[in-house]
Amino acid sequence: MYATSLRKQLQVRRFTIRHVRPGWEVKDESDREVLKQVIYKDWHRVERAIAMFEQEEAELEASGWVKIAS
Repeated sequence: MYATSLRKQLQVRRFTIRHVRPGWEVKDESDREVLKQVIYKDWHRVERAIAMFEQEEAELEASGWVKIAS
């Protein structure tokens, strides 16, 4: 449903949202470490998570990170 990966040198950040029962899994990863993983049942929380991911991605890109194919 939503997946973005960014790279800076050897570091990788991944932002993903996928539909699971009974809601949506929201996950933020840095390299192989899970920074945040939560399941939301409320779509409005998912919308807020997307907005926060987009803001974080913009900040990372401004500091030299580059989007990569997922």
